[in-house]
Amino acid sequence: MSDETKVPGTTVPAAENPDGNGVGAATDGKGTVQGLVVEALPNTLFRVELADGEQVLSYLAGKMRLHRIRVLVGDRVEIIKDPYGGRARVVRRL
Repeated sequence: MSDETKVPGTTVPAAENPDGNGVGAATDGKGTVQGLVVEALPNTLFRVELADGEQVLSYLAGKMRLHRIRVLVGDRVEIIKDPYGGRARVVRRL
């Protein structure tokens, strides 16, 4: 075993995993974009307009569904864009 300490329950050395357990990695602010909800669609889908004028179809994140955070037309939200294009996930209401 190397001189690096291992994080319990993972295979990633502690030096490569700065937050320790990876909790909150999706909402730590990296890769997020802010936008404005312009249309509310069925099944917690939203059309969000970004600062550059692009409109993205977004779905509500699981934690927001769990805690029943309501998102309305006109709300500013923080989203994480899907790297493969198409959709985004609403992770925070601002």
